[in-house]
Amino acid sequence: MDFIEPILSVASEIYALVEKVKANRKRCHRVSDRVKALEELVRSIRQREMFQSSDELEKSLKELSITLKSAEQLIKKYTLANWVERILNSSSHEDEFKSMNERLSDAFQVLSGALQVEQGNMLSWTKKACMCLDAAQGLYRSSQGTEVSACWDCFQPIECWYLGVGRTINKVLMFFSQLGGLELVETEMSLKKSTNHKETRSLCYSSPQMLSDISHYSKECEMYSFGIVMWEVATRKRPFEGCSGEEIYKKVYEERYQEPLPDDCPEPLGHLINACRAYDNFQRPSAGVLVDKLRTLVAQLEER
Repeated sequence: MDFIEPILSVASEIYALVEKVKANRKRCHRVSDRVKALEELVRSIRQREMFQSSDELEKSLKELSITLKSAEQLIKKYTLANWVERILNSSSHEDEFKSMNERLSDAFQVLSGALQVEQGNMLSWTKKACMCLDAAQGLYRSSQGTEVSACWDCFQPIECWYLGVGRTINKVLMFFSQLGGLELVETEMSLKKSTNHKETRSLCYSSPQMLSDISHYSKECEMYSFGIVMWEVATRKRPFEGCSGEEIYKKVYEERYQEPLPDDCPEPLGHLINACRAYDNFQRPSAGVLVDKLRTLVAQLEER
């Protein structure tokens, strides 16, 4: 990652400049504190640089490098005597510091999020299989009549391992609940024409049968949706990223398309995920059978 050393170098320059400022010392120190937090985050990334970084992490580091150079230029102005009087006579310096602090805070959140996803990518297949098992147990409880909200207890470990997937699973369970009550009343044509982002995100989890007829809700349709969630756990990607509702309909219903799994995915886990995403209802396992098979798989992976 080519941006790490320049980022650390600029951070050091900022600390040195802050000690030389002739005005607005308190504001400059606030900027320095935020830079320090970012530096610690970047150093933690450098320690694990042996792992291949994602495009998102690379982009976040590149943007951070630009932001830090801007912060350096801002603070440098307050070390130059001929600039200080001119700046202090203007009220714009307050807005400058406010804007810079906001950008540094945003950079920290973006970089933290990118690193969190990166760490999710580093999860072992045993961990990912455990995540699928925990989620499947919650799905099984739901299929036995347990309130969906109560099932969330099963997903707390997932929330710890990877927040994004935890939220996704919770969202899908609520989606199941809505479908079970037939609260979503759509036609095939409205599904195909769907352009709203939230609607499209829901379509990503819809079985071929539901894309054809939204009122066709069944436990098998529920299992298909859960198969998409398992695919997310395995790949660390969003399903049908960038596809419109019409494109999802064409891929899933007309072409019977399944998004591919990673090449290193354990074969038994891949078979289970694909079985859950099977085009035909009768090929998908029940929640109970899925739990049993995942439990066996986890035990096998832990023995390796």
